[in-house]
This record gives sequence, C-alpha cells and structure tokens, in this order.
Amino acid sequence: MALTRHACVLALLAAGCGPQTVHTASPSSAAPTSVRRAEDDWTRHRIPAEGLQVHATLWDAEIVASALASGKTGVPDGAWSERFLKQTAFTVVVELEDRQPVLDPTPFLRAEGWSFGLKLNKGDGEEVLAPSSVDLLVVDRFPTLGGGHHHRVAMMVAFDGPLHDVATRSESIDLVVKAVEPPSEGRARSMLGRRLSRRGTHLRWRLQPS
Repeated sequence: MALTRHACVLALLAAGCGPQTVHTASPSSAAPTSVRRAEDDWTRHRIPAEGLQVHATLWDAEIVASALASGKTGVPDGAWSERFLKQTAFTVVVELEDRQPVLDPTPFLRAEGWSFGLKLNKGDGEEVLAPSSVDLLVVDRFPTLGGGHHHRVAMMVAFDGPLHDVATRSESIDLVVKAVEPPSEGRARSMLGRRLSRRGTHLRWRLQPS
C-alpha cells in the first residue's frame, strides 16, 4: 500500500485542528450537513508503521443527523442513532499491506488482533478507559498496483457513556490503538514494530461540549 501524499497531509491537518463542538446525544441537537463533510470533520488518520494506516471516526450527533437526513442508514432511525449516541462510539478502519513472508496479516484480520483504550486528558491528569465492546464489521481484500494485495479491517469500538458526557470530563481524548501480536519465542522481531505493540498509535480529538 503506497503511502500517499494526501494521507500524510490529512494526518498533519488532524493533529493541528481546533476544538470541535460535541452535541448532546440526540440527532436533533445538531444541524445536518453532507455525510462526507461530517465524517471528514470527525475522522483522524495515522500511519504508525510501514504498510499500515489507521483511520478512526468519532460519532458525534452531527454525523448521525447528517446520515439520517440523507436517508441512507437502511435501518429504523431510533435504533440506528441510539447505537452511536448512547455510548462513545468509534468506527476504526485498519488498512494493512500484505507483505508475506515478512508479515503474515492473519492475526490482525480479527477484532482480537487489536486492543483499544480511550485516554481522557484534563489539565495535568489523565484517565484511560477500556472499551465496553469491540465488534468486527467487515474484512475486505483489495489488489494493489504492484500485483499484490492489502487488507481493510473495519471495527466498531464503543465506550460506556455518551460522547457529550465524556467531553465534559476532558479537554481532549485519544483513541489508543495497539496491535496484539501472537506470542513469539525468544527475541523475535515484532511484525509491525515494537513501538506499536507497546505504546500503540494515538488518534486525538480536541473537544468542546455544546
């Protein structure tokens, strides 16, 4: 998977963005806009290792209201919106280049291949929350220009409590994404790099409650 200039620019823009207004847990609290624009505003991108990209979308009521207005949710409005707004929900997409035999992607093509934490930053303190659920949504495989292929793994990661409540406790939040690699013998080299498996990659949003 080529690391495009566009992806790098997005990562830099995401790191330097200003606070975003978090709406209360109701679609009526936010004015709908285009779905693409809302998703772009609430999505962060990182390239934490060679051949690896991580994208995470934080679901605010703005995205939900925009999706409902577009009429493309495909499910009853109430049940669909509650899924995202009654908890702090992220859609996480991992794009992984298949580099066998250097990298066997199999362990990372399931939810158990990744761990997540929500780090709350408030002043000098911080708190890290564990997810209440991690659901595997889809695993896709795509050809590359070089004749190989790469994988795309989409997951939904949820934490207890609506996003607005989390925002009142924190000036910014980091979704920490780590790779969970299979046990290896001796000092075998990490497939994705030891830094990613130990510290993970951080995707940050600066928040301002409505």
